[in-house]
Amino acid sequence: MSKSKLSSSIGKESRSELSPERNYQDLISQCKERFPYSVNDWDSMSWNITEYEKKSMKSRAKQYRIIFALTSSRSGSRKESQEFNPYWADLLKSLLVIRYLERGVGFGPQQTLLISFRYLYQVVLEEKVELQDLENRHFVKASDILKNREAPSTCYRIGNSLELLSKLIDRFYLTKIKTSFTSSFKRTAEYDPLSERTFERSSKLQLSEDALEGILILSQTIQADDPERLIVEMLKLLLFTGFRVSELLSLEKNCLVLKVENGEEFVGIRYYPLKGGHKTSRIKWFGDLTGEMVKKCIYDIQRITLEAHEVASWAVRNKGKSFLSNFIKGKKEIRAGELRDLFGNDLGRSIYSTLNRKGHKSPYSPSLFDTYFRPKDENFVAFEDLKTGYRLILDKALFPILRNTYSKNNITLKYDPMLLNEGVFYLVVLGRDHPVNSVQGIFQRYSIKGKDGKDIHLTTHMFRRFLNTLYNEGGVPLTILTKVFGRSNPKDTLSYIYTTPKRRTENARKLFKEGSLIGPKAEVARKIPIAIRDEFIDTVVESIHHLGFGYCSHDWSTLPCEKHVQCLDNCIDFHMDKSDPKTKQYLKDQIKWAEKSLKSAKEEVEDGAYGAEAQVSHYERIISSANRYLEQSSEEKAE
Repeated sequence: MSKSKLSSSIGKESRSELSPERNYQDLISQCKERFPYSVNDWDSMSWNITEYEKKSMKSRAKQYRIIFALTSSRSGSRKESQEFNPYWADLLKSLLVIRYLERGVGFGPQQTLLISFRYLYQVVLEEKVELQDLENRHFVKASDILKNREAPSTCYRIGNSLELLSKLIDRFYLTKIKTSFTSSFKRTAEYDPLSERTFERSSKLQLSEDALEGILILSQTIQADDPERLIVEMLKLLLFTGFRVSELLSLEKNCLVLKVENGEEFVGIRYYPLKGGHKTSRIKWFGDLTGEMVKKCIYDIQRITLEAHEVASWAVRNKGKSFLSNFIKGKKEIRAGELRDLFGNDLGRSIYSTLNRKGHKSPYSPSLFDTYFRPKDENFVAFEDLKTGYRLILDKALFPILRNTYSKNNITLKYDPMLLNEGVFYLVVLGRDHPVNSVQGIFQRYSIKGKDGKDIHLTTHMFRRFLNTLYNEGGVPLTILTKVFGRSNPKDTLSYIYTTPKRRTENARKLFKEGSLIGPKAEVARKIPIAIRDEFIDTVVESIHHLGFGYCSHDWSTLPCEKHVQCLDNCIDFHMDKSDPKTKQYLKDQIKWAEKSLKSAKEEVEDGAYGAEAQVSHYERIISSANRYLEQSSEEKAE
């Protein structure tokens, strides 16, 4: 469902000619026709959208439900809840459908829109207002209720969703007058992704030297035939590739891609991105050294999982049969004393115990093995994306294991293959604190501690943060980083990058002193005598933030951004690198966008829209500022 298709069917030339009720009915009708959550009933007051998340790993038991009701405070259940009026419920359902079909948004944004709708619905109930009579003041009142109930960071997020709700309602002309609510909540410095406090928190989420040394020790200590060797190879792959755990576990057995050009070998991995809106597999290529290490890891993993692959391949071809039947071919009966000889001491004893518990006595019929010792799950789908239809069968997966391989209390079931899932991986790596059934993590089991004598703290996302920072400091552009790590928004990449404040400041001062930057402070610095220029730069540049399209010298730890990251709106702290070939193109793109927005804003002024004049001034300043930067960039290059 495209925006243009929906809008063209119910939009009109002027609001005075509209029938809000007719538009409402048209909207509901169209959304019902295009209803994407097909396993649910439209009229149900609860939708389960678990299967419609972008990736659905079989190992995940979490359910994602949208409940169309006012729930009790900080509760997602239907206990003590008041269901929405069907009329308003249909409105929300339609907006959720539009968001899913147009943007492909997952559960998180949908849930946020639902929460903002709940605050608006409280106002609707209190004032007994009809949809067509909604005004901006109702959204303002909803934001006031929000302010009194939630933390500042939550208010900022839900407030933005209220603003989106206002735009969606206005987009389809569901009210008599225009709704143009703007959230008043600001992102606090504490939660700002570019603040010093955020960088301090990020430093704790970086991969430590102790963790890197610990992985090296594990690699040198754990033998090639030890099952935990597979976990070590996974940790190394996470370090070399920057994959998410679910991306790693969904790799195919033949994921390694080798290409030779001009006598040089290139190494890549074909993978299925978890995020970023990709609907097909992609190939991530690696440099010479990293490529060799990645290739060795894949070969080692294929060797370690060879037995599990053989069992999985046989089981997929022989559903309803037990892999153990291969050991008893030609036998009409099996005696209890033969079990250990056929299947080994531990498994033979387990088989005897199971058959005895089921009431069977020796000798045993071979058919009993197909009855009791088949794979627990014969679906054999290791990975599935229900949105695109992509499926990975277990025998084609890179990480099949035999059930209970990593269980300390149960024997390995050599007839039951399964995918190594996230739960097992985290249990082996991190362990589990439990009063009765605690499990040591892999570093604890091998008595590996940090230099301070404390246990090594490790999460899988630390590898992505580590590589993000490493690549960023090596000069890889933010847009390339975003693509490499499978993200759709460059701003998300910024939150993964950690460079110490001291290093960022030193780098910034160097750029200023070299004359590489153009902008207000750089222009002042060039006019100051050389003798005192360095002292001036050291004084005015106390911190720096790389924004992807330029640099900000504002100290966010003392004061939030007054421009709200509208850097071209005459911000004195915004500077750009004149040597970056993308600077000119970025400025031209911003001018093109601002001119288009300026035209729309002027039309809003003619319609008498509130705040439109301020928008006109805003876009005019951006155009003027961008042109000024373009001129400076050309002058600098001419010099």
